Amino acid sequence: MAAILDEPLPRPAYSDADRMTEYRAARADLATLRQELTFIANALTAQEPAQPPGRGAAGHPQQPRPPRRARRGRAVAAGGLVAALVVCAVFGLTWRLAVGQTGTSSTSGTADTKVTTGGYVVCARLIVEGTVTQVAPEPGTAQDRIELAVNRRYKPRTGPVRITFLMDHDVSPRLRPGDHVLIAIPRHASSPDLWSTGEKRIAHDRAWILAGLKESPTLTCDQDPSSD
Repeated sequence: MAAILDEPLPRPAYSDADRMTEYRAARADLATLRQELTFIANALTAQEPAQPPGRGAAGHPQQPRPPRRARRGRAVAAGGLVAALVVCAVFGLTWRLAVGQTGTSSTSGTADTKVTTGGYVVCARLIVEGTVTQVAPEPGTAQDRIELAVNRRYKPRTGPVRITFLMDHDVSPRLRPGDHVLIAIPRHASSPDLWSTGEKRIAHDRAWILAGLKESPTLTCDQDPSSD
């Protein structure tokens, strides 16, 4: 539902790798769905090509164009079909997400309420904010190598002003040069499991990360007290 409504995930979700995978897959599915529905809508509501009055090709009498009311009826019907497709697709995606989240909960064995923001932050090896300066395909893989000009560091507090990391081609949103982004990379990983674009989403995630930083000095990565 967070992907469908374009809303941030609950804070505990960012520390659940399986749930983040489901979320990214859902956003990718929705992006594809929007493209396909746009194509269908354009095809169904396309205007008939204009023809000069009189005789058509090969001298045959030209068929009269349907009255405006009939054309409007077809457009309304096409719009209704597209709306029905949207409802069906979203219903199906919602059902798939519900099933997927149920499976994730049973697989992880950890309830979302038992994960704290401090526990997530302390187990991240890198949390920074900056601007994407370069995106280049990584040879022989289905990944991009992203270069980021860092302008704000959360963890560690010091480091290079430019960093690079890998991201899959099928992630959503896929980063582009010029994007302002906040990323978090887990310990022992080379790709972020959290990347936020758009000022509203970045502000939301920045707030809980800052709260997690205040809690994290009392924790170790294998010592999140709420996971006992």
